[in-house]
Amino acid sequence: MRKSFLSFLLTGALLLGVSSPLLDRVSAQVTQTPGSRAGGVVSTPLLLPTTANCSAPAYSYQGDTNTGTTSTAADTLVDCVGGVANLTLTANSLILRNATTAQQFEVGPAGDYLRFNKGTGQGEIVTIGGDALLLGTVGAASLSLKTADTNRWTISSAGHITADDAYNFTTTGNLVARSYSTIQGTLGASTLSLVSTATNDDPTENTEQNRVATTDATVTTLHTIAIPTSTTIALDCNVTARRTGGASGTAEDGAAYEARAVYKNVAGTATEIGENLVVVGESQAAWTADFAASAGNALLRVTGAAGNNITWHSTCRVAPTGS
Repeated sequence: MRKSFLSFLLTGALLLGVSSPLLDRVSAQVTQTPGSRAGGVVSTPLLLPTTANCSAPAYSYQGDTNTGTTSTAADTLVDCVGGVANLTLTANSLILRNATTAQQFEVGPAGDYLRFNKGTGQGEIVTIGGDALLLGTVGAASLSLKTADTNRWTISSAGHITADDAYNFTTTGNLVARSYSTIQGTLGASTLSLVSTATNDDPTENTEQNRVATTDATVTTLHTIAIPTSTTIALDCNVTARRTGGASGTAEDGAAYEARAVYKNVAGTATEIGENLVVVGESQAAWTADFAASAGNALLRVTGAAGNNITWHSTCRVAPTGS
């Protein structure tokens, strides 16, 4: 009887063109029978209640009442799956979760950060002043960089840096290493530099490496070291040589030399103060190494032998002293 009377009122109102929030709400209520499938178009606001959580979202599905959409607070929209808030949207943030709230992805207020939480610690990417980007962790968690699913660099919560589990830098600056490599992509450039800060002139030692090949007894420059003005430079070079072919000599002929020198620069011209060559060992007595000055440079030179294809390598420690 009540439903018939309401239907009569609604029908009359529609025929007369009468519309009001009260009639709109009643229309929305009586056109949907509880437990039936939804159909048609709702042309007025459908007011649903907020819920405390996702156990019974305001909008859900038959046979799955803990899956749907709800609002748990003002200006908050939540998508629920299996009673878990998998997607939460607010005016300033977005949060994606799996079945546990301990594992989630979060876009922070105004997009200032991305946060990843896996339950054992949080990682985040944060934008800070000056368009800078900060990559870090929250709490007692480490930060790792991987390639081929293998940790390459790890920064612990205590600030230790470990690379490939081969060496690590402690918070006091100590290097603890089982192996250590530096690779220089440009032949002849410094591969390693050791510097101590001083008031005027920093004590420095650079390690430089080079390579050259010879086929005869022509004197050939293996490495060039610049000698700056107002500087005295000590040079300590290890030179190794290996015969790789040729009409003369014997297969696997080789040599090693320790070539040392000290240079200064006088009015833009490199000048040798002295040099010393130690022959560690050589298969052929004609092979040798020495130094020579050229303009503002010191040249580490090698000499092979006719009919010998020789590969020469050098590793030089360069220690300058200025003011």
